[in-house]
Parts: sequence; structure tokens; C-alpha cells
Amino acid sequence: MGLIKQIHDYFWHRYYDRELAKLNRKKKIINIEQAGNIGILFNVVDVKTYEKVTGFVRYLQDKGKNVKVLGFINNKSTPYYCPPKLAYDYFTTKDLNWYKRPSNHFVNDFMRLNFDLCINLDLHNSKPLQYVSGLSMARLKVGPWSEDSEKFFDLMIKIDDKDDLSEYIKQVNYYLSQLKPSTNEKI
Repeated sequence: MGLIKQIHDYFWHRYYDRELAKLNRKKKIINIEQAGNIGILFNVVDVKTYEKVTGFVRYLQDKGKNVKVLGFINNKSTPYYCPPKLAYDYFTTKDLNWYKRPSNHFVNDFMRLNFDLCINLDLHNSKPLQYVSGLSMARLKVGPWSEDSEKFFDLMIKIDDKDDLSEYIKQVNYYLSQLKPSTNEKI
């Protein structure tokens, strides 16, 4: 790891941990049936990933859920297969500061929304999406399992193949439908 990357990581974690400590959100165990507002985060890697995510979003919308999607594009421009849609917003590498912290109005709006569920579909744990996940005001945050993701998510789901988004989406849907909400507000 190069010196510049180490400096980036140090300041990213320092700022992130400070912001996370100030976060005041109401945690609640909620299943997918009870969720009315759902936030989806994903890394726009290619057209196949985009199609899998839009299929999942359509499934949720068909169930009557209000879904808001935020995609991260690890490039300076939006690809042709990401047309503007009402429920979809994107941010690119142009929207990252020197410490790789995202800052644009789509990101800030997404983090402030009081989602019942925030589902991170980024299987490779990119820092910009970790940042948004961690600082989201969502009641229940769901994401892929990794050793250092406990501070980002309330529920982590582990799959064997880190590149099988379809399997991950299936597991997310399964576990979120199995949750039994308690009357206790704390997780």
C-alpha cells in the first residue's frame, strides 16, 4: 500500500469515525413486508449489475414499496445504460473529495432520508458506499458481510461468491422476509 493511499485511508477513517459517533438515528428491526421506504445503494460496475439492481427495485416497487436508489460510478461520467429516472440518482469520482468522501446533493439527501431499510448491494465494499451506508439515517441497514463492516450495518449477509449479485439479492430478500420485528425499538 502506497504512502498516499495510507494517508487517504487514515483521514477517511478519522473523519468517518467522528461523523459516525455524532449520528443519532432510531434503529429498529423491520422486515421487508413492513418497510414502506427503502434505500438501495449499489456500485455501477457494468450493465449486468445495473440490470440486476433494476430488477430488484422493480420487484420491490411492485410490492408497493417506495424505493430510492443511489449508484456510485467509479468513473468521471455516467455510462449510457444509466438513464435519468425519478427513483435513481448517481454520483461519480468527480463527486469525491481528496479523502474519497462523497459530497454532492444526491448523496446528502440520501443520507438524510429516514428509510425503513437501507440495503447496500455493493459486494466489494467501496469506501464511498460504505460512507453513505454508515451515515444513513435508515432504521435498519443491511449490507454484505466483512470483518470491518460492523460499524456500517445492522445486518450483514455473507455469501461465498463475492461476485454473485443475484445470489446476494436473493439472500437479502430471504433474510429480510424472515425477520420478526420486536416491540423493542433498539437493535
